[in-house]
Parts: sequence; C-alpha cells; structure tokens
Amino acid sequence: MLVLEDFKDLSEEQVKEHIVKYYCDQAQYSEEDSSWCDEEPLAEHLKEQLESQNYIREQLKDCEVLVAYECNDGSYSALSLFIFRQGNKFYYMSGSHCSCNGFEGQFQLNEVSLIYLQSEHFSCESRSEYYNEEDSPNLFVRQKLVKSYLAELCPACGKHIPNNEERLVHLDWEMEQNKYVPEVN
Repeated sequence: MLVLEDFKDLSEEQVKEHIVKYYCDQAQYSEEDSSWCDEEPLAEHLKEQLESQNYIREQLKDCEVLVAYECNDGSYSALSLFIFRQGNKFYYMSGSHCSCNGFEGQFQLNEVSLIYLQSEHFSCESRSEYYNEEDSPNLFVRQKLVKSYLAELCPACGKHIPNNEERLVHLDWEMEQNKYVPEVN
C-alpha cells in the first residue's frame, strides 16, 4: 500500500475508517451538537449518517487499499486520491474540498482498468492541468510516486511486485496457469 501525505502513518483499516467517517453523505454532527436543530431532525440526521457510513463500510469490506492520500494545499482546501483493488477489479476515488466544506458526500467508487491506471491518460489529481512543476512541486512528486507504484502492479492479478524481473516471472506463471490473457488495445 502506498500512503502519502496525511495518511503516511495509517494502517489500511485506519484509512478505510477515515473514508467512512469523512466521506459519508452527512456532515459530522453528534448528540452534543443538538443546538443546531430540534431533536427530531437531529435523530433523523444521525440515522441517515449511520446508514451512509454502513454503506461505505460494506463497499470497502473486500477492497484492498493500494494508494491513499489526502493533502492540504495550505489554503484550507484539500485533495484526495484512493485506488482500491477488489479481486481483479480496480477502483479509484478522488475528492476535493474548499475551506467551507469537507469531503462529505464524495464517496464513489469508479471502476477502472489497470491498463488505464498505468497509462499516461490517468492523472492522480483532477486539477493537475492548472499547475506546473515549478509552482507545485509536491503535486508532481506525488504524481511520479503514484505512477511508479502503479507501474509495479502485475497486470494479471494486481499484486504489487516492485522488482521488474520478478514481475515478469510472475506474469509468465499467471499466463501458464491460464489465469491471464493480455488485453489488446
């Protein structure tokens, strides 16, 4: 698992719980925050929030986190990127927020092929076309780290195998077992 920025010290389970807590459909309110509304709407709000969190937990249950980062750009806004594998399927999720909102309501797994993730067409940051390497060196370092990590994933099974020679041997084995047929573009 490649974790960067705010997630660099978190385990896979901690990353998943972070997503559950901060990307659910409802803003984070607790019973102590009842001053903002009447008790009945608060109870309904908390019920909806719990349903959203349970939905996210269920979606992430069998997913392996491959890449995870959230970074604040210094002006109270932030960007995030997550790449997951579930069996032989890959998903990505990205988010952003400004100073007045968080990541709530941005949970959405988007299925994507490993070939696309490894291609030049995949960008780790949705707004990267607005930046250049001189003005935003951290963005380009993250982009290179993520792209390097993705390049080390076996196209047959998605396992991370950093050594190129070992990856080729593993891929040959996958093909011999009839578990992998290369895609043709």
